[in-house]
Order: sequence, then structure tokens, then C-alpha cells
Amino acid sequence: MLTAYRGHALQPANTGTQIIAIEHQHRFRLLADAPPIKMRLDLLELNGTELIVTDIKTSRSRWNDEKVREHVPQLVLYAHGLVPLLRELGAERIVPRFVIVTKAKKPAVQILEPKAGQDDVDRLKRMVSETWDAITKEVFVQREGWGCAQCPYRKRCLG
Repeated sequence: MLTAYRGHALQPANTGTQIIAIEHQHRFRLLADAPPIKMRLDLLELNGTELIVTDIKTSRSRWNDEKVREHVPQLVLYAHGLVPLLRELGAERIVPRFVIVTKAKKPAVQILEPKAGQDDVDRLKRMVSETWDAITKEVFVQREGWGCAQCPYRKRCLG
């Protein structure tokens, strides 16, 4: 996997691409009535008037359209939080990007630049609003998933 990623990283970069930050942490407010959100970005680059936001993922296999749609809210969230930086740098648009490094027998690097629209932004804001509303009402719906195995509240949650 590291060899595959190294090969990707060592490819000649676009002329004029400048690394702005690696592992950049930032807090911002998505909604006025919800607490600030903390994000950690893997890679921020500036290429001309484009601020490129890259999230690096590992996966058993290449991503399909469904997997991309599942993760688009994360990039929408990042883009929203980066608007002040976009203006500060004089950039004109944010380009969200996933770099997927597969864990297959022969690892590969997949670069995806999903397009997000206003519907994605509205959906994200609705999800955050509904989640914050549930938290303030102390409603915690049981939801089993991959994190349950390591969760310190597992016994209490699952009864």
C-alpha cells in the first residue's frame, strides 16, 4: 500500500500547485444553533484559483458511485468550513478530492473528485440539525456498527 501511495505522491505535480497544509485542524460553525464542528483535513493545496481539499482513505477495493455518495457529506462539511480560507487565499472554488489506496493483493490508488450540489449541502445541514436536536433532548438511538466492538459503552447500550 505504501509503495502504491508513494508512486502516486511522487508523480509530477501540476505546475503551480502549492501545499497549504497537511493534517490541518479547524473549528467552524455549520449552524448557528449547534456547537462548532472540529475537522481535520489530510491535505490542502492551492492550484491557481482552486483550493483542493484531499481526504485520503484506505479500502479493501476500489470505490463505486454508491461508496462515493456515502462519503460526500464529509467533503461538503470540509468545503463549508474552508470558505473563509478560500476568500483569504483569493481562490475562487473548492475542489473536493478523495484519494483511495486499496488494500488489495496489488494495491492501487484511485483519485475521485465528486461533485456536490446544493441538495448535498441541505441534506448535511438537516442531518446535523436533527442530530444536535436529538442530543439536546438526550435521545440516543441504538445503532450497531463496526465501532461497537471497541466502544466502552457497549454493555450499557446493548443491554
